[in-house]
Amino acid sequence: MKVILGTLISYSLKLRDQHGVSIVGRVKRGLPPPAVSAFTNISPLLISAITITVVSLCLNISVTKMFAR
Repeated sequence: MKVILGTLISYSLKLRDQHGVSIVGRVKRGLPPPAVSAFTNISPLLISAITITVVSLCLNISVTKMFAR
């Protein structure tokens, strides 16, 4: 509903012609085929994953100790 409303507002106010609002154009249908992504940005993801794992483990241990009492 919001997409339709935004499109109608953009068209009726002529935002493309007067203010240079870009239009996406034709949108492809369906999903892209599965592919293996590049591992160039693996180090920031790995650091975040390890941090989340450690925090999650600590929280689980503390909740377990609390319920063990």
